[in-house]
Amino acid sequence: MIERFFNKIKQCCRAATRYDKLAANHLKLASIRIWLRADESAAWNSMFPMFFTSDVLRRSFGRLLDHAGLAPQEAAWHSVLKQSDLQLRRYSHDAGTAGAVLIVPAPIKRPYIFDLLPRVSVVRRLTEAGFSVYLSEWREGEGASGDLGASIGSLGIALEQIASEHARAPILIGHSLGGTLAAILAAIEPDRVDKLVLVEAPLRFGEQTGALRSITAYPDSWLSAGSVESIPGSVLDVASVAAAPGEFSLGRWSDAWASLGDVEALAIHARVIRWSLDEFAPPAALIRNVVDLLYRQDQFARNELRLLGRVAGSASLAEIPVAAIVDHTSRVVPPASALEPLRNPTVFSYEPEIGVGLQHVGPLVGRRAHREIWPRVIEWMRGAHRQS
Repeated sequence: MIERFFNKIKQCCRAATRYDKLAANHLKLASIRIWLRADESAAWNSMFPMFFTSDVLRRSFGRLLDHAGLAPQEAAWHSVLKQSDLQLRRYSHDAGTAGAVLIVPAPIKRPYIFDLLPRVSVVRRLTEAGFSVYLSEWREGEGASGDLGASIGSLGIALEQIASEHARAPILIGHSLGGTLAAILAAIEPDRVDKLVLVEAPLRFGEQTGALRSITAYPDSWLSAGSVESIPGSVLDVASVAAAPGEFSLGRWSDAWASLGDVEALAIHARVIRWSLDEFAPPAALIRNVVDLLYRQDQFARNELRLLGRVAGSASLAEIPVAAIVDHTSRVVPPASALEPLRNPTVFSYEPEIGVGLQHVGPLVGRRAHREIWPRVIEWMRGAHRQS
């Protein structure tokens, strides 16, 4: 049995050496291949109930933390549009004088990371600056089963709703994969977007994917076989930790240790960890498209992505003023992934800080980010607008 195991992992040596030539990557890819072999798709599907159970348990633990005083402190909002895969929130009933903003969160987590606590709330910073703030809240369940094209289409409907209310194109803001989706939408509809703000958003994949490149080693069957309609959030957590343990596992512990002497930092850290427990199950079709069309084929950066009967390429972003908040030390979204496809973006550099739980969301919840970066971003947003 042991001899057969080593024979199997030897087959992964060639793939492992395409990344950093480390024994850890060799073993990581071997584990992925053994665990998710294409001819074991039925076994993989039979494991999904375990991960969905894990989602339920993690959400239950999160609710216990809510009762312990760690619930997010969100601003008031109301729904202005409901679709099968997203709900459009609007914050405040007052008409902002600075224009409209549509926030696009990543479709794999809950959106309140943009509004975690009053002092570190992107939503509140924008409303205080006079913007009419909207947020696309991704939905899960039977109705939310769309692929990448359907998700972009739903965002397009939300964009049209906002433009009709304000008679002016809104500014798009997206974080992580939400930023990727916002960029794709802007590339398809450049005339309907005023400006684009990307926060730690990957645009170029392939060689520039960074630590998450190992996701491309997963066989297609892990998302397409059987009756899989949605992917448990716990599966994505396991994949993220396996790909970037320094960020998604060790990093949170080191941040907790560094925050112990700072009450406010510890409060933010605890709420980010609570947010990470609030699992979300995105549609399998969407994740499959993201892995295949973006991570593997890099179609957006290559200007080869076709959605909704149109070409969605990064070259079209040259028509739009773009700002990018970038962590130059990140291995999750390397600077080359965030910046290379852009032409003359305005770049705001994020420096890792304590009290953020996960550095990947640091630009959204970091105290220094809200003190030094977001005022400059808002000033850029309030600058000259494109002609409608």
